[in-house]
Amino acid sequence: MKHIKTQKELNSALDILATQDADMARALREAGKPVIRKHKAGFSGLFSMLIGQQVSTAAAKSIETKVSACLPEVTAEAFLNLSETEARANGLSGQKYSYIYGIAKEITSGQLDLRQLSKASDDAVRARLLALKGIGPWTANIYLMFGMQRADSFPAGDLALQEGYRRLLGLEARPKPEALDEIALKWQPLRSAAAYMLWRYYGHCLNKKDEGLVISK
Repeated sequence: MKHIKTQKELNSALDILATQDADMARALREAGKPVIRKHKAGFSGLFSMLIGQQVSTAAAKSIETKVSACLPEVTAEAFLNLSETEARANGLSGQKYSYIYGIAKEITSGQLDLRQLSKASDDAVRARLLALKGIGPWTANIYLMFGMQRADSFPAGDLALQEGYRRLLGLEARPKPEALDEIALKWQPLRSAAAYMLWRYYGHCLNKKDEGLVISK
């Protein structure tokens, strides 16, 4: 298992990709290097990522702040003591409450050991996370990439990645997740760095052309 934990490691991975792929090299020249991002791991990381599904960054931050304020600390044990009524009053949907509650129960019962999971392979982590209700490929890969800082994770279902690739290649339509997953195989074992670069390129295009796109997670 390889990791990308520092800006230096991300820069090195991007330099490697640029020597192997002309499109990545052009994206790097035009948009510059992205800045590494880190995310919380463990229950608090999944809590945050589930809240962020299908809503804007601003809305997710607002809901997370309000719900977190209802807890003494963001842990599985604390969340199990939060009523659905209070959670929904602070912006969390009933469906997301049930997803997070279910994960919290698995953690407190010992069925899900996220600390032990951190030692598992990428594929094993994905499989275990995908077995949890409410977690799909996007969330599993985002957790691997930001929560666990794995070097070879690629959330192909992310619309910003699809749009970044479309603009970079000058395509008429965004590639479907399955197609982008297949394309990303050429960036192994540094697919996380490729994702960073495509997000960066997409942002560069928005700033350059002042265009807008709603990103659905």
